[in-house]
Amino acid sequence: MIERVATFGGTYYQNAIHNKGPLEPFIYASAKWFTSYDSYWFAIATYILIACFVLTVVASVIARLFGASSLVTWACSGLVLAHFFFSSSDYASVLYSRNITTCFLAAAVGLVLWEGVWETEKGARRAFVVVALLVGLSVQTLLTSALVAFLVVLLVLAMRGHQVPIRRQFVSFAMISGLTIVSVPIWYVVRGSFHEFWSGWWTYAGFMSKSTNRSFIDQLELGRHTFYTYYHQRPVLLWALTCAVIIFFIFRNSLHRNQRIIAVLLLAWLTSGWIELVLSQRYSSHYFSVVAVPSAFMFVAALSILWQSVAKYVGHRHPNKISLVIPVLLCSVLLLFQGTDSLFDGLSRVGRFTTFAAESQRNRENRDPESRLVQSVVDLVSPTDGAMLAWTMYPWTYLNYRRVPATRFSWKSFMEGEIYMGSTSSKYVLEDTWKWFAEDMKQTEPQVYLRPIEIDTNPSSPFFKYADSQFSLVLTSAKLDVQIRKNLLAKLVSPVTQGSSVKELSACFRVAGTIDPSEVRQDSEPPYVVISDRSMKKSDQKIVLPIGTPFSLVVGSKSAVLFEGNQVTSALAVSPDSHFFFSTNMATNVASEPLGYLPGCQRVTG
Repeated sequence: MIERVATFGGTYYQNAIHNKGPLEPFIYASAKWFTSYDSYWFAIATYILIACFVLTVVASVIARLFGASSLVTWACSGLVLAHFFFSSSDYASVLYSRNITTCFLAAAVGLVLWEGVWETEKGARRAFVVVALLVGLSVQTLLTSALVAFLVVLLVLAMRGHQVPIRRQFVSFAMISGLTIVSVPIWYVVRGSFHEFWSGWWTYAGFMSKSTNRSFIDQLELGRHTFYTYYHQRPVLLWALTCAVIIFFIFRNSLHRNQRIIAVLLLAWLTSGWIELVLSQRYSSHYFSVVAVPSAFMFVAALSILWQSVAKYVGHRHPNKISLVIPVLLCSVLLLFQGTDSLFDGLSRVGRFTTFAAESQRNRENRDPESRLVQSVVDLVSPTDGAMLAWTMYPWTYLNYRRVPATRFSWKSFMEGEIYMGSTSSKYVLEDTWKWFAEDMKQTEPQVYLRPIEIDTNPSSPFFKYADSQFSLVLTSAKLDVQIRKNLLAKLVSPVTQGSSVKELSACFRVAGTIDPSEVRQDSEPPYVVISDRSMKKSDQKIVLPIGTPFSLVVGSKSAVLFEGNQVTSALAVSPDSHFFFSTNMATNVASEPLGYLPGCQRVTG
């Protein structure tokens, strides 16, 4: 979606079927403002670290509220940071929509608890507005977060209502949050693309709910089963939460009003998180961030209460010991349960890091031969970040080859009515799907089409009717079918009618013809082409040419591809400064011609 907007313009919802608010794609798009292609994912990692840092700060505020010492507060904060940044949990070190909304709601809670911002009327008014905005953005992104958002509203009114110089605070809060939510549809009305927005944000979101075909009772039963399985597989977590609830109950009379409010809030937040999962009817492992965050905060609050109680009886006799025991204990828990493999793997990668460009180059050099072959074919006929048609369910079909989806229906599921963790039916295909698909094809005119072999085809689909009429298969690898647009392929493999003799050439040319077997000595090597790539400081590479069959060696600005008939038999990466030396002049039935219609060749040949 982000790359399509950058390449073809338009709104997010004109470039993808997106059933959430625009906050998530906006955050991902913002990383492009200050990064290059090589450093983009490092920026996303920085965003993830910032989100984890927000959770860490909120954890520290909760710990201090419940009377933890500075050292224990730091230890609790470190534990939260470690868990959400580098643990083995699937919701850790990612930036999905639920990570974002949970972070925003946690930030809202932290802001409510932060005493300093509420001390003056001006500060209280600003904090009130910011909390309302955070709540509105969360609900706008995921409607299922509304229940937790409502808890935040109650928290603001209960803890800070007397400090906010605003009349009708509940109404004011609802208006600010409500305007935040409706600002998005209003924006798309103004942009003239409301229909596309509504089709994704509301209509397709409705498909997500209906496609499970479960009654409300069935949803509850599935939720009960998932709840049991989740904690059965995580006995340590269940033990920690049970202890937290017991501690809250035992010390309830010794807690002051705000502490009791937060204890109740955290219990209600955890319950609401499970309700959100039940209502969404989906239990992907990364969705559980909505219950992991309140669970972590409950653990921090309970540990702070316990530390304060123990410190009263032990700390006055052994103050240094009590200050050291709990942090050491927490560090031990960290090492045992927080996924040290991820930490050590990350540290080893950091040790090898030099520059963003060098890291990208290392990744490219470590690619398997099949990926290099496909990359060379794709690079020949389409520019970097250019449009590519694909029938896939995998993001790496595009990312691995640095191409942009040619249509807003980047996943085949949108065109099949295949709903994630739901049923498949044509009634879940949006009404304007094939109209939009035709518009996308007219706009992007993709020259290459990829299909992972393991993905089933559907010959009756308008997608395949278009693909079969416009593309021809040129390569079948172990994992992918690669097809090129028919009119372009015809140019690449047709005989050279008015060419020149072949001796030494540079980039952007085509050599085509048939090598007569009678002109090749039996005791000599087959005809070949040596590629000398001095600019890249690599050893010479060689392409062996076929004898007795028509061939076309096509060299673009980034790759050289050998066709035998209409099929690709070999391909490799080159640079515009490469030189090609032919082992023989290959007689008069083989000739060359310059190319100016391939990506990057207009500049080279012009």
